[in-house]
Amino acid sequence: MKIYLIAAVALGIFILESPSTSAQQWRRRTASISDSLYTASDNAPKFTGNIAYVEGSSAWFLGSLFLNYEFVFHENWSAKLGAGGGYAENIANGYGGLLTANYFYGGDHKFEVNAGICYAGIKEYQLSGEISAREWKITPAFGGGYRYQPAGAGMFFRAGISYYSFGGGAHLGIGWRL
Repeated sequence: MKIYLIAAVALGIFILESPSTSAQQWRRRTASISDSLYTASDNAPKFTGNIAYVEGSSAWFLGSLFLNYEFVFHENWSAKLGAGGGYAENIANGYGGLLTANYFYGGDHKFEVNAGICYAGIKEYQLSGEISAREWKITPAFGGGYRYQPAGAGMFFRAGISYYSFGGGAHLGIGWRL
């Protein structure tokens, strides 16, 4: 059985490599068929690279400011590493780090969702006026919204809704694609 398979493969290679007109026509026909299988998304530019940006969020009495560095390793996926701080007026304040996985969809103008963790040291204000000791904890972080991310180097912009352990609400981010 193996000998027949080897002979069939060798015969196919011989036919495809022969200078005959029918073999050349067959190669052109199969090439045009394979070219037609590509869609617009297959020919879209790839969005790999890194992004550095500042992001702020606010919701009434809450606010936060983060410096973020995003590793874009696929046209639709990235990992964000951030550091910053936030406050909730007369309730708490804190600072810490952020690690999220981000999924985005679209061309230069994208829809995005993200989820991850926030490691934060938070001080809480008591109704009696006392301030608690800083408590370090890991909490969920998530969000979603709009992202402008060009294919090449250049300006980066994002806006949406987010939640971190000591901040969140509407967020705006602006930075540079490296």
